[in-house]
Amino acid sequence: MKSSINDGADFKAVADAMKVIGFTGDEIQTVYKILATILHLGNLTFGVDGDVTLIENKKLVSVMRELLSTKEENVEKALLYRTVATGRDVIEKQHTAQEASYGRDALAKAMYERLFCWIVGRICWALAQVAPQTRDPLVLVHSGSCVLSLQLSPTDKSLEFDRDFRLRHYAGDVVSNHIIKFANDTTVVGLISKNDESAYRDEVQQLTAWCEANNLSLNVDKTKEMIVDFRRAPGEHPPLTINGSSVEIVKNTKFLGVHLEENLTWSLNTTKISRKAQQRLYFLRRLRKAHLPPPILTTFYRGTIESILSSCITVWFGNCTVADRKTLQRIVRTAEKIIGVSLTPLVDIYTTRCTPNQQHRFGDVYRSVLCLQVWRGTIARMRYRRMRAALLILRAYRCYKVKSYIREVNRRFRNVRSMKDHGRQVKWPTPPKVLRKFEEALRSIYSRWWAWTLIKGLTPEEALKVRAKVASLEALKGQRADLGLHRTWEGNYLQKRDSPDTASSLALLTSELQRKDKFMRVLFSCNVRKINRFHKSEDRAVLITDRHLYKLDPLKQYKPMKSLPLYNV
Repeated sequence: MKSSINDGADFKAVADAMKVIGFTGDEIQTVYKILATILHLGNLTFGVDGDVTLIENKKLVSVMRELLSTKEENVEKALLYRTVATGRDVIEKQHTAQEASYGRDALAKAMYERLFCWIVGRICWALAQVAPQTRDPLVLVHSGSCVLSLQLSPTDKSLEFDRDFRLRHYAGDVVSNHIIKFANDTTVVGLISKNDESAYRDEVQQLTAWCEANNLSLNVDKTKEMIVDFRRAPGEHPPLTINGSSVEIVKNTKFLGVHLEENLTWSLNTTKISRKAQQRLYFLRRLRKAHLPPPILTTFYRGTIESILSSCITVWFGNCTVADRKTLQRIVRTAEKIIGVSLTPLVDIYTTRCTPNQQHRFGDVYRSVLCLQVWRGTIARMRYRRMRAALLILRAYRCYKVKSYIREVNRRFRNVRSMKDHGRQVKWPTPPKVLRKFEEALRSIYSRWWAWTLIKGLTPEEALKVRAKVASLEALKGQRADLGLHRTWEGNYLQKRDSPDTASSLALLTSELQRKDKFMRVLFSCNVRKINRFHKSEDRAVLITDRHLYKLDPLKQYKPMKSLPLYNV
């Protein structure tokens, strides 16, 4: 079978492309030498002669020596030995055959990675220098199958591959979902409202389709999904599906060196940081035993321990618990004891790093205020004039409504003195809201005037009867449905003309009691029903004079049962 791959043509195309981008001849030759060295490393084999590990094909060592422009002894030493530092001593330990194979593979991978990163950085630098005005996206493919869509702008002076870039979304603006891209990872962040995951899942499907259209494959096994849900009753979330495989849902994940948890706490991140910093303290102690001066130990601390403790500190330190902060500060105090000098607390580092951001925001706000203060004053004066005009209109309208209401009340109640019912049937006008309490007071004044008009023409006897009715109305209010207000006041109801037997018996009783107790007249008498606490009822009669209150028995000719002076009531 004849292959359609033409290695010669491909090699020539790559060489021409490197020349077009701006690689010099020496750089191209260096790339070829490094690639040849990596290929020869793959052909190396190791053998054992007793306790000594040997390279079986010595000719490859000579070839690599020429390619790397170094000595043959250096190549053998790098492949067969490793250097171990113990205190002040440096020991060279020979590899076993298996360890030598691992070291050969690691060396090949490291050389390939460094070469690849250098080529990508060289390309980015060349594009930034040659075409700084272009606005077209440049697509670069990483060895981990990650696609970067870089948006170059006139202010871009240099681009570094191992740092994060500002990226242009390949599918346009998204309201609740957006993609965050970095050198090796792509993160899809979605906001789910009212249990509607359609936009979020569509975004993932679009990303999957875009990768397939550009001959890229997503590693579903390394793809993780973390759900942050603070509802009182969180429901079940079905997992995402990419190319028929379900994405694993995790409770925590590592994002740009920071450990995120689904409850948005930082205990796990603090634990990881403190554990890593504790490991670095061992090296600090070793350096202290080597009697290094404090300035060098402080430099080592800032480069290896403080850099770990303060990594992304502006993100997580402000929301850490007190226990987590004490754990991290304990590491700083331990380093102070080892070095023997005072070190910067983590709280001061956090405050120092947050202050420039706050000052920058304050500067932006201050400049915005300076630009808008002239217009703000003009707009404020316009709003003041409009509000003042509106208040004047409202005040005038309120006065108009008050005057209209007072005129209407005066018109309706002007002739109430000559009316038969003194204006009782006159309908009151609807007052404005501001005069509701005034209307209540006015109604009360009118009711008092109407009552005074009715009672001012009564005789003294009629006035007494009215007072008695008013007293009974107040006493029996809510206790009796019919108070007898439409009937005339009799007072001594037991001596009514329609019951002559009762009247005669009561007349004899009254005269007898009058001789005995010396009262002047009878004020009130009637039949009542007595109900005791056992709910037993009996008929009784009540007789009230100007001096005593009597309880009578109607079944025994109104025989007095008990008398009580009024001054004891």
